[in-house]
Amino acid sequence: MLNFQYKFIIQGDEMEEIVQNRIYKIVISQVNTKEPTVNIYYLKKENILIDAGPDNKAYFTVIESELKKFGKTIDELNAVILTHHHTDHIGMLKYFPSKTRVVGDKDINKFISDSGKYQLLNYLKMSELVQTQYFFDIKDKMMLEYSSLDDKFEIEDYRNVHLNNINFIKLSGHSTTDVCIEVKDLNVLFTGDLLLQGVYFNSIVEFDCNTKGFNTTLSSEYEKTLDVIRKSDYSLYFPAHGDSITDIKKIIDINYKRLSKNKRKFLKIMDHPMSVVEVTDRLFSTFIRFSMFLPFSYTYQLLQSMLQEGEIVYENGFYRVNENV
Repeated sequence: MLNFQYKFIIQGDEMEEIVQNRIYKIVISQVNTKEPTVNIYYLKKENILIDAGPDNKAYFTVIESELKKFGKTIDELNAVILTHHHTDHIGMLKYFPSKTRVVGDKDINKFISDSGKYQLLNYLKMSELVQTQYFFDIKDKMMLEYSSLDDKFEIEDYRNVHLNNINFIKLSGHSTTDVCIEVKDLNVLFTGDLLLQGVYFNSIVEFDCNTKGFNTTLSSEYEKTLDVIRKSDYSLYFPAHGDSITDIKKIIDINYKRLSKNKRKFLKIMDHPMSVVEVTDRLFSTFIRFSMFLPFSYTYQLLQSMLQEGEIVYENGFYRVNENV
């Protein structure tokens, strides 16, 4: 779902030991091979999976066979913990037994129900986007945020769950349902899609069922999350895509610089009131030939952050520079 600037790990058909006799990783291919591979982690001592991966029946069979090597079955898992609701991390749940204990942010339930999907469709049809050439690309990508699990699971809210040696940390910015998982005795953190190497667009626009509109806080929350993670001191950080990370400060400082640079660009190009689509078009004219959704998500969320900071003003569907600042 994200654009990466580094070479992906070649997917395998068995779990890779990444922390001796404790943490194992299997790398899953997506149906669309242009999309990044996805990591699923198995915590051997805790008998827990972190994330379920994309909808891929063949890899579900691989996971079953790999667990058997540890004398375990899917039915015996203590839990599957979800880092967030995007389909490349929960799609494979459809093959898990319905009695599987699935833990994550309670709002994931909104994204595995048909009602949320219908509300999004109705909103998009009434939005200004319907008049643009990018409507169908944005609509199709946003619909992919919803997984049809046929009411198979009720996600247990991590706030009400106790699992031995596991600590949940609520951080947001990539999605509204992000949660990080700490393995206490190993001093490691699983960051989902919040901390990734080479990521450019990271705050994904979402429909808010409560306000009946796009979420407006993710970019500002993402900046706060970067600050929290930068101040942390874990031995290793395990993302949902790509290799483990040790030098988090370098990666986060690059993100800070990009955010600051793009805010300056936004202010520079706003020589007249502009819609979010026009701003996206001006800034990412090369990238949007391939997809509008990620640049649109990034632009929309960053504009909301600048709006909250008072750098810009929003009136009648258009953004302009706040000349009083």
